[in-house]
Amino acid sequence: MKKIKRADYEELLTELLNCFTYLISSQLGISVDNLKIPDDETSYSMLNDFKDKKIHGFHILPLYDLTQSIQTYLTIFDNLDQKFHNDIYRDALYSYIKEGYPIYGFDNKKLRNRINGLLNVRKRYEENLYKKREVLYRVLREEASLNGKWESINQAVREAYPKITYEFELFNKEWIRNEMIKLLSQIEENTLSLIKNKNKIYNEEYTSFQNRSFENKINDLRKRYKKLERALNEENSSDVLGKTLAFHSDYQEESIINHLRSCPELISEIIGDCQ
Repeated sequence: MKKIKRADYEELLTELLNCFTYLISSQLGISVDNLKIPDDETSYSMLNDFKDKKIHGFHILPLYDLTQSIQTYLTIFDNLDQKFHNDIYRDALYSYIKEGYPIYGFDNKKLRNRINGLLNVRKRYEENLYKKREVLYRVLREEASLNGKWESINQAVREAYPKITYEFELFNKEWIRNEMIKLLSQIEENTLSLIKNKNKIYNEEYTSFQNRSFENKINDLRKRYKKLERALNEENSSDVLGKTLAFHSDYQEESIINHLRSCPELISEIIGDCQ
């Protein structure tokens, strides 16, 4: 994510208030244009009044909490480093997306693109997570079948961990190869579109704008491809891809243990005298 500025927080605040206005107008059965709210202070006041309510099944409290947090970070903006701002801003967008409000990106193409980008990242991560869990379950079942059930989840993960990490890395490398194939296809498609667009002989200004759009897209795809290529050549691909991959951190073993506690059927298969 690019450097986060004050304006980014302010745009997100406007987005949150617009979302609230949309929900209120739908509750009242009138259009947003006809809902006359004089200023932001009035919006904040209304948001505070409605914070413990639900509108059409959507909780208002997350919107209220986010606006409060962002206002606080704007107040102390200059005292925080850029990494902190990037993390906070990304978390705020994730929190907003997570609630599943019916519309977003009000009159703000940049913010809409950021949200769509995070949605795509989350989709890829979730696909990676579900498939990686299947690898974990398979390894534990195989090890329990070969060596007998364990006495506890902690013991199971500790003893099977070398095999788990090995299988995870095999999965990571295969996942990376598949993603690289997809990116190459997208690069090819956008390159062909760029070539066709350059051959157009009308509306030079608009054609030039389209060309830049295709070029920016191709450059972004190539950067992502190079990052995957670098990860493919690393012994541990998560050193390069980090949060893109599920079960990637230094706390991977602990994360696996915590996840397994919510898998009673699997526990009954791999743990003797189930916990």
